[in-house]
Amino acid sequence: MPYFEPGQVIDGEYRVERQLGQGGMAIVYLCRDVRLASRFWVLKVLSDQLMGIADARGRFLREAETMARLEHPQIMPVVRVIDR
Repeated sequence: MPYFEPGQVIDGEYRVERQLGQGGMAIVYLCRDVRLASRFWVLKVLSDQLMGIADARGRFLREAETMARLEHPQIMPVVRVIDR
């Protein structure tokens, strides 16, 4: 089951359009910018089962840091990390 539902607004900035995929570590959503409706973002959320495991959270954050250094037309840029 998705953690977020279509139409749900996250942090007052991102409106969930739909779930794009789910893997063993996370769920990925397509979101629309609330203020700039023509701009889309991809939101990747660590699974609840792994959230409490320090090693899994560390891997997730390291992946975000690595992705943030990449620039390619086929890779969505990492613009924000929310660690809760």
